[in-house]
Amino acid sequence: VNACSSGTVAIGEAAQWIRQGYCDVAIAGGADMLCRVVYNGFIVMKITDDRPCRPFDRDRRGLNLGEGAGLLLLESDTSLRARNAAPRARLCGYGNTCDAYHPSAPHPDATGLAAAFDIAMREAGITAGDLAFINAHGTGTPENDAAEGHLFSTRFRGVPFCSTKGYTGHTLGAAGGIEAAITVACLEAGRIPANVGWETPDPAWEAVPAMETMEVAGRYAISDSAAFGGNNGVLVFEKGSR
Repeated sequence: VNACSSGTVAIGEAAQWIRQGYCDVAIAGGADMLCRVVYNGFIVMKITDDRPCRPFDRDRRGLNLGEGAGLLLLESDTSLRARNAAPRARLCGYGNTCDAYHPSAPHPDATGLAAAFDIAMREAGITAGDLAFINAHGTGTPENDAAEGHLFSTRFRGVPFCSTKGYTGHTLGAAGGIEAAITVACLEAGRIPANVGWETPDPAWEAVPAMETMEVAGRYAISDSAAFGGNNGVLVFEKGSR
């Protein structure tokens, strides 16, 4: 239903169920595999790149399709205490919005995505200055990266960010789950990978992604997803105690 933000929204909704007492444990995320209909649909839309994708690069031409799965095990504090376990991370904020701007393009000013960031960060009780990094949606398409680039330049100046789709391709419904897992792993490691494929800054915005593997400091990180239909999902993670 939520297209490329499905995994992110599933994780956020599962966390809400746990907080509201509907369950103590949930497995949430996304899985997706390619088929001819999906592949040909993206070809017809002319938003794929014959070369490896180049998220946030001036000369980006489109995405590379991928397939995969990413799931998180979410638990209540009660469940963690019962098995004497420590969390790898805490999901402390979730935002979900819909642009209602265009069937397949984000709002150029990223207004819907920005609203999802605001909701998630307000729930987590943090500001941009508390963030160690942002794991961006970063598909490599001209429209998506321009919207995110504008947002990061105006609202998140100085916050490190990268897209990992240069490694995985765009796995569509699985992307949010895969990238949430990567975000948790990066928080644990205290570093983020290079935004592979990026070479040349886009003059349309100021923000520049991580050009190489870099150390990051801080307890909080964001993973964001955007989707056809204008759906946006944002997760805020806090470093765990493991």
